[in-house]
Amino acid sequence: MKRKVLIVAPTQGVYGGIEVTVLTLAKWLATHSHYEPIIAFKRVSGYEFKKELITTCKTSGIRFHLVERMSRDLLNLIHSVDLVHGHNPSPDVFLMAKLLAKPYLLTTHNYRRTSNRLSAWLRRILVHSADYRTYNSEFVQKTWETDDNPKSQVIPTLSELPQLPPSSYQRKGFFFVSRWIENKGVCELIQAYQEVDLDPDEWPLIMAGRGPLEGWAKNYISEHKLKGIHLLGFISEDAKNDQIARCKWMVTPPNTKEDMGLTPIEARHAGVPVIATRDGGIPESSGPAALLCAPGSSTELAKLLRQAAAMPEQEYSARAQKGKDSLASYLKPQSIYADIYDELGA
Repeated sequence: MKRKVLIVAPTQGVYGGIEVTVLTLAKWLATHSHYEPIIAFKRVSGYEFKKELITTCKTSGIRFHLVERMSRDLLNLIHSVDLVHGHNPSPDVFLMAKLLAKPYLLTTHNYRRTSNRLSAWLRRILVHSADYRTYNSEFVQKTWETDDNPKSQVIPTLSELPQLPPSSYQRKGFFFVSRWIENKGVCELIQAYQEVDLDPDEWPLIMAGRGPLEGWAKNYISEHKLKGIHLLGFISEDAKNDQIARCKWMVTPPNTKEDMGLTPIEARHAGVPVIATRDGGIPESSGPAALLCAPGSSTELAKLLRQAAAMPEQEYSARAQKGKDSLASYLKPQSIYADIYDELGA
């Protein structure tokens, strides 16, 4: 009989980075391990569960629950499993797991904010009280702990990387996909693209995602009569992979101490090099072949777009191959989580 593991994560109700991570791990466990995964997405106060998240969970084939914090539903789920794998420190998940004597693995996706508030100290205690802890980047790990610990390691966040045939597309332009919120680089990228004034047919800027800045982007593009920028809105995983295969460069320009970047990994897997900012864990996931600039500057980002557009094909191909080949030493197999579960005695 398979052992049951509850993978529980907070959610703002949308299908984003942490939700992708949880579903990817659950799918692997269900088909390749002796563990039966159960997912619990715990609603963050002030947000609602969105249709795209619910639909994606339903089509995954994995048993899932949408729960409230400190709820009886959450307590019953933890009681029913052999091990709890929490994502980001949550007092209710930690206390319920300890109360019910369940082994507790904690994966932390966010860097530690410097603060004297009680909640910040509580999160630090929660992280260090886990039976085992993992982090999605060295950047994040170093904000929480500095000493070597055998019960702590970095495991880069992973999406479900597709098996890609050789691309039949003639690659063109730049691709950006993210939530459209402040500090993800939406404004800087559009302004940088405006500054470089490239051939809109040969070097289009394809932008995918949803969020509050969509209105600003549409108005800015219309007001300045910008050509070559295509806004796709929310797209499926398959559509995202198709866009990555079609583009020449992935652009990931946050300015928010980004904990790590998932889309740069997906691009490198497809042999697409990355333009990114030196922001948090982004340089780690963008790889040794990426073009990097300071975060928050459309002028600096424009220089990289111009450099990328003018790059000789030989150099471009070498960067693309180096980015892809170096993934082997950066990523870790999903089986490492099953090994940790075994170590914790689930």
